[in-house]
Amino acid sequence: MDDGEISISPYDTAWVGLIKDVNGSDDSPQFPFCLEWIANNQLPDGSWGDKIFLAHDRLLNTLACLVALKSWNNIHQDKYEKGMSFLKENIFRLGNENEEHMTTGFEVVFPSLLELAQSLGIEVPDDSHVLQKIFAMRNEKIKRYWSEEGVFVARNSQFPDIDDTSMGFRLLRLHGYDVSPDVFQQFEEGGEFFCFPGETSQQAITHTFNLYRATQVSFPGEKILEKARQFSEKNLRKKFAANKLLDKWVIAKDLPGEVAYALEVPWYASLSRIESRFYIDQYGGEDDVWIDKTLYRWYTECQLENFGTSKRDLLLAFFLASASIYEPERSRERIAWAKTAILVETIAKYFHNDKDSRHQQRKAFVDEFKKYCNNSQQYACSYIFSFYT
Repeated sequence: MDDGEISISPYDTAWVGLIKDVNGSDDSPQFPFCLEWIANNQLPDGSWGDKIFLAHDRLLNTLACLVALKSWNNIHQDKYEKGMSFLKENIFRLGNENEEHMTTGFEVVFPSLLELAQSLGIEVPDDSHVLQKIFAMRNEKIKRYWSEEGVFVARNSQFPDIDDTSMGFRLLRLHGYDVSPDVFQQFEEGGEFFCFPGETSQQAITHTFNLYRATQVSFPGEKILEKARQFSEKNLRKKFAANKLLDKWVIAKDLPGEVAYALEVPWYASLSRIESRFYIDQYGGEDDVWIDKTLYRWYTECQLENFGTSKRDLLLAFFLASASIYEPERSRERIAWAKTAILVETIAKYFHNDKDSRHQQRKAFVDEFKKYCNNSQQYACSYIFSFYT
């Protein structure tokens, strides 16, 4: 910043550099100048970071910049190789530096960045003693404030809070930690859940909402979570019907929309990418959610509606494809999956509805399909179907 309040962060710059072109190109970054900044601001020893050498700062910034360069086909290969040399030669320094010099949240941020780097094929010696220690510190920090009584309202408090406990329980379970649902026993009385007696009538919506979300990561036989689910769902639906989804503790643009989505689409049936898309709507995005426009155009040009295939079928096929192939760079595979599923559905409906179709006609269809399966032109589908109408 021009007024000197904060220096440029290589770590943050690298994350912005990872953003893909919003116009749909998976091969180019939205902010290429970030990558150029990384290339032009590498320190003489091959690292990135503050001029004052602190191992935690240098290695975190360096790894972030290496991830950014690796993500775009190893752009600036010379810079990348020099940075990798620094990383491998200096990672041991993390064990020699005082913990007081550790950057804020390092034990949480660095392991996640390591996992991202490994997914890109960056060779990091993750079996080293110092890295194992950092991973152990992350696990300890994540569970530090969890106890058999749940999560307390403050660090030095001995008063458990249902809101924080619900959130902590859900996050820990989603990340594979073994936490017992028995912590919710202390909040239950007569089928109702609260922090203290008399709170239920005025309990904040976010408290009830977090309790409801926590119950969605339950296992069979966990009766306390079943009671909590019945209580929280009943109260949320009641408040929603009365248009009273307000919270005295938080000001949210669309808390009713968030609660409505959770009630209609349970966690196990939701897709993280689609859920994120709805959050964009709730916190300032556009009003409409669209699937790939090319899929709709293909549907129209092939005249699949004439064969009993609806747009709802198209949306469902794309949704199912997204459930299994969700990575941004695999968009073409999602479209191929959806198109294949729709064609199979259309063929099945056509022959099912045509009671007079004979075995010879079906065989002829298969022969025609084999004949045109290598035809990449969009009219091939409609031609095959029109051949039998």
